[in-house]
Amino acid sequence: METARRRRWPRRLLIGCCCAGMAGAAFQTAVSYLSGVYPLPLTGGYVASLVVGLVAGCAGRWRWLVAATGAAGVVFAVAAVSPLPAAMLRGVSRSDAPRHADAIVVLAAGGQDKLKMTDAALPRLLRGVELRRAGWAPNLLISRGRGDGASWIPEARRQLEDLRLDVPMLETRTCENTHDEALETARIARERGWKHVIVVSQAWHLKRSGGVFEGAGLRVTCVPCRELRYDERAPSMPASRVAALRDSLHEIIGLAIYKRRGWIRP
Repeated sequence: METARRRRWPRRLLIGCCCAGMAGAAFQTAVSYLSGVYPLPLTGGYVASLVVGLVAGCAGRWRWLVAATGAAGVVFAVAAVSPLPAAMLRGVSRSDAPRHADAIVVLAAGGQDKLKMTDAALPRLLRGVELRRAGWAPNLLISRGRGDGASWIPEARRQLEDLRLDVPMLETRTCENTHDEALETARIARERGWKHVIVVSQAWHLKRSGGVFEGAGLRVTCVPCRELRYDERAPSMPASRVAALRDSLHEIIGLAIYKRRGWIRP
């Protein structure tokens, strides 16, 4: 009996190593997909997923890991060919009619690996400039997102100069997330006497953004910009639907976390 057990351990260890690799890859893929950060740096969660996979494999509990991975694949396959992502986007979106305010706040989008402006940031900037030039608010505030901490104001100005637009811009300090952006905007608003701001981002980002800005004590109007990657009303291509699924899942999780932390009022 003891000999048989010893013979099984090398096999179990091999299965455990395979499960650890599968769990780690699944964790990195899921977090990268939801966060939009590629490549994702190694984190404690990744190490924990390796340990869980190793233990599960060695203990002979590898089937649940394979089943979970397969279930995730089925969800993505269904999302790629169904209207589910569009319905989920509608549930996390917000769009208000423009109202006169004290300032227009353009939220940051991405910004890792020294990237100053992403494909998501440009339509936000242009929508903010459009609102500013239309006279909806006298001030344009640009949020500095996470990453290398570099300002994307110079790149924004270069883009506007290429379009022959000259719009004065203010800038926040570096913000790690939307909650930081709300707190930093509220700080600037107190200093400058602002009460009402127009928040600009993609529609699927504005339900959470508007809620957290209101939680910071500001009166908020949420005005969406265009989403260039897909049609938000009805993503048609499989890749577009998968991207829409990612955005909606990111916001659903973000809303739950923000509400749990009390950053968004009930």
